[in-house]
Amino acid sequence: MLLHTAIFLLIALLYILFLISPDSFFPYEEEMILATSVLFCWIYISSGWMKISFYHPYRIFLIVFFLYNIVGFSYSSFSGEDFFEYTIGSYSSSIFSKSIRFETLFALAFFQIFIHFGTILFISLSNEENRSFKSITHWQNTSFRDFTSKTGLYIFFIFLLPAYYYYYLIIREAFFSGGYLNYAFENITGTGNENILIRLSNDFMRFGLIMYLSTVPKKKKLIIPIILYFIPFLGVSFFTGSRVYVLSEGMMLTSYLAIVGYIKKREFIIILISFVLLATFIGLFRNSDNFDV
Repeated sequence: MLLHTAIFLLIALLYILFLISPDSFFPYEEEMILATSVLFCWIYISSGWMKISFYHPYRIFLIVFFLYNIVGFSYSSFSGEDFFEYTIGSYSSSIFSKSIRFETLFALAFFQIFIHFGTILFISLSNEENRSFKSITHWQNTSFRDFTSKTGLYIFFIFLLPAYYYYYLIIREAFFSGGYLNYAFENITGTGNENILIRLSNDFMRFGLIMYLSTVPKKKKLIIPIILYFIPFLGVSFFTGSRVYVLSEGMMLTSYLAIVGYIKKREFIIILISFVLLATFIGLFRNSDNFDV
């Protein structure tokens, strides 16, 4: 009940600030940046108060959301640098007007608070198992489980090579574009002109793997499919500089392994830190001269 009250008060406060603050001249920008970071910390900590396990998909989502949306603002609060005024190569961020800055900060704050409010409502109606995944519901129909497992595996391997070719096209385009910045800002069309079956192959590959994972196969049978699935995302991250592939896909698979009980909490934390360090290395590598052709 205390969390519900706190959420309502925060929503009311945000609305009041949003309504009384002129978007053309936002005098509380630094305070709003700090408040957005503090809000995230409160949300993550309160999710622990609700006994949501550390490897729950919601908490994994919060970590990814922080890394890609909040960490820059948090850094600016401590470094004294203006987050909106940094320059990426020759592309200046001067396009961020006061109105855009105003809307960006409030959008981040509203998104955080409302998604957490929805989670609180769900958790209040769910039982302990949904929070901690202490037990996994096993398939009652063995024959249907086997059928789903084999079908998912067949779909995965059928579309594996076309999906690899799809990611190869992305990597090739990034490599010959002359570096990450050129790829990110100039080659925005990607592989949109390729065959539609090639473009959809990665979705079918993912769908097949998800079908297979849903049957909770034995740990030894998971190793090869997971490695084959993760390899192209690792390659795309290195050559395009988009760290979201490594983090989102890697953390999704790690969360699954923790949920089904194949890795313990300590192992989960070690793997999680490894992915963050890998993403950091990719960020440094993509900004170095070694990436440029």
